[in-house]
Amino acid sequence: MFNQVLDILKAEITSYYTNEDLPTMWNESVLRGDIPRMASDSAARLKRRAGVNNIQVSDLILGLEQIETLAIQDFAKMVSNIYTPDWNKAENQAVLRFIISLISENLKS
Repeated sequence: MFNQVLDILKAEITSYYTNEDLPTMWNESVLRGDIPRMASDSAARLKRRAGVNNIQVSDLILGLEQIETLAIQDFAKMVSNIYTPDWNKAENQAVLRFIISLISENLKS
């Protein structure tokens, strides 16, 4: 089950948090406006995908919490590619952790 959850989360980040969708620099406006909006949209998509893939929203929340607290570096490696920011960089990894936290919060509400 966790591998399916991980695949879904990986697909979400690599599809909707691309270099084309994100700014080249993180600033207050992006972190307070764009990123929370994007995370809310992600939560809505993930809720729909949970039903289609026969998993529970609580499984997604648990997966996000595990990534955020235990495996952010491993997840950053998985979702970094030529179309996404280099999530392995410290400043980007902090934003990735913030995104994951916001998605989780949105899934809980």
